[in-house]
Parts: sequence; structure tokens; C-alpha cells
Amino acid sequence: DSAIRYVMWDGLSWSSPVTVSTAFSGYLDIAVDNGNRPHMTWYYYNETAGESEVFYSGHDGTGWSVAEKISASSDGNPVNPSIGIDSDGWPHVIYEDSLGGNVLYRFKGTTGWSSPVQLNLDSQYVQSNSIDLTLTPNNRAYAIWMAPSGGSTALFYNFANISGISSD
Repeated sequence: DSAIRYVMWDGLSWSSPVTVSTAFSGYLDIAVDNGNRPHMTWYYYNETAGESEVFYSGHDGTGWSVAEKISASSDGNPVNPSIGIDSDGWPHVIYEDSLGGNVLYRFKGTTGWSSPVQLNLDSQYVQSNSIDLTLTPNNRAYAIWMAPSGGSTALFYNFANISGISSD
């Protein structure tokens, strides 16, 4: 059974498990917003379509949103997502295109999910399972990844001030 289930401790006991998604293959990542509401992202290998897909779901304080597919078929083979939540409660996600060796970034705002933005240079073929994202309290996003460089492996990063980006 490859489902994502959520339970919560209220200080006295655990809640009953709630199924967030039955489409799960791996690399679940979770972040909590300023209101202590969890948000998560993961990938699922869709055998029918023959491709991986990245999903997102967030808790609004009463229940989980319907899982949203946030990757596109043009994203290669999206896997290994990482999530951060900005100070306004909006999710920001990076994931690896394992076919093209790229790090792709998307965020959700008032008009839905942004188009994917490639964060690495084309010459930096990203190593599998090496990406991570964090957001600071003052809305700076930092993404890191590893890639071959000069016969060894190097750590690369990119950052941006994302204040107000989700309300555009």
C-alpha cells in the first residue's frame, strides 16, 4: 500500500489516520506555515502514462486539499521534490528533472501554480537526490544541489528574494 496518511498529536492522543493521497512513490517532503498548518509534496510514478509526476497538498486547519499535480509532462522525469512555505503561507517547490539533469522551481500564488523555472545552468547536470529548498522568515528562497565539476562533485546554490511573488 503506497498511500500517504496523516495523523496528528493533540497533546493527549493521536488522531485517526487520514489518507492524503493514494498516488505515492517516494520522496515525501513536508513544511509547516506560520499558522502551524502542514504542506507536503511528493512524487508518483504513473505507470499508465510512463512518467513521474510531482504532487502537492496542504492542510487548511480543517482538512487536506485535493492533491494537485504540479509538474508538467514537459518537465522530463520530475522526482525528489522539496518544499518551503513563505511568510504568507504560499508553497514553493523545487524538483529534479532526472532526464534533463535540471532543478525546476514553481510556486503557488493567487492565480495558481507558476510555470517551471530552471535554477541550474545547462552545464550543471544535477546529481540524483541532491536538491533541497529552504525559505527564510524574510522571504528569501535558497535552493542547493550537487553537480559534477572539474572531475569532482561541487555544491551549487541559487537564491532569490520572493517577497510578494505569490500575490502577482
